[in-house]
Amino acid sequence: MSSTATYPWLEGNYIAENFIAEALVITGNQVVASEWPENPFTLRVGEFGEVKEGVEALTKQERYTLELRMKIGGMEHLSYGVLVEEGRMCFKSIMGVCTLEWVTEEEAERRAGEGDSIHAPTSHYTPEPGRQGALIWLTGPPGLGKSTTGQLLSRLHGWRYYEADCFFSLRNPYIPPHVDNPSMAQVSQSKFVGEGVEERRALAKTLNEVFENMMGGKDYDEDLLEEGYRAMCQDILQERARLGGDWAVAGVLFSRRLRQFVRQQLGPELQVVVLDMSLEEQVARITTRHQGDATAVEMMKNCYKLCEPVREDEEGAVDVKVDPNMSAEDVLNIVLEKTGSD
Repeated sequence: MSSTATYPWLEGNYIAENFIAEALVITGNQVVASEWPENPFTLRVGEFGEVKEGVEALTKQERYTLELRMKIGGMEHLSYGVLVEEGRMCFKSIMGVCTLEWVTEEEAERRAGEGDSIHAPTSHYTPEPGRQGALIWLTGPPGLGKSTTGQLLSRLHGWRYYEADCFFSLRNPYIPPHVDNPSMAQVSQSKFVGEGVEERRALAKTLNEVFENMMGGKDYDEDLLEEGYRAMCQDILQERARLGGDWAVAGVLFSRRLRQFVRQQLGPELQVVVLDMSLEEQVARITTRHQGDATAVEMMKNCYKLCEPVREDEEGAVDVKVDPNMSAEDVLNIVLEKTGSD
């Protein structure tokens, strides 16, 4: 396989690192991800400004020469990068710095078969199926510390931390306890393989369409949303029975209705912890997390507006007001206190 006169990159199979998809196929300027073949990306050559920190260190180049145009969450997103060599590209994406590297078709097929079992993903936890401990769900708008709190519960107290977003992205939900940013680390988790993957992928596609409507301010099917969360709750119940111990799930439950639906699925022992702060403070946080990416910030703002606060009469839910001056440990301690887990 070689590059063409029209395009300077190699066509064919690519493996991505730290990207929203792992396996890609580039034909001309079209980029198709194995996870979402119906939603191709577009590559373009041009002059796109000075490279940002991270890309410069990996490539030693000063100017962006590639544009990757994607649709994420119903919004168009542009990532800029450089062509390091014919078969290797480096981009600054919504999840940080990522690389795309050309591989042979045989290597792509081999890598496609690698991953974790969707029915029993690997983790660093020692199974204790005989001990079914506490169960909390950390929710709230993006950027408030759901994943960080879950990670600290795992690191400091031995809780099982399950990252809910990984259910729909078909990746291992057990984020390691010492990664710098557990929320952003999702893209580095092993993908799922085996029987049941295609069924999960079809469900995720349906839910992505629901999320796109939600983020775009359009009407959405709450029954379909609950169908997706019902499947996730079934997975949590199976994994909790397999691993045992105290559990913390981190993921957005947008409304009171959805929070109560999840409690019906997981049982009355579930305590929902809703993290909250002002929109201005949230924007400041997610701007830092996504290195000022305007599309990412707008998506997270839309998500903030969808999140309903806890009401006084809401059973099984507590709120935690997060102040920007609080440390992650401060938030953790309040969560432990409010759930009676300290």
